[in-house]
Amino acid sequence: MRQMRQAHVRFGVLDSDKDGKMTPAEFEASGLRAFAEQDGEGVVTAAEKKKGD
Repeated sequence: MRQMRQAHVRFGVLDSDKDGKMTPAEFEASGLRAFAEQDGEGVVTAAEKKKGD
């Protein structure tokens, strides 16, 4: 049940235009944001991800 709630929340974040559909561009933008928010080394470490939670 918890995983379903998490999936619903995650989909809501990825669906940036809130049209109920996730496009490849919306999916890609999410990954790009994750890397941009880190230290600029081109990788995301577990420690960095934990800080961002």
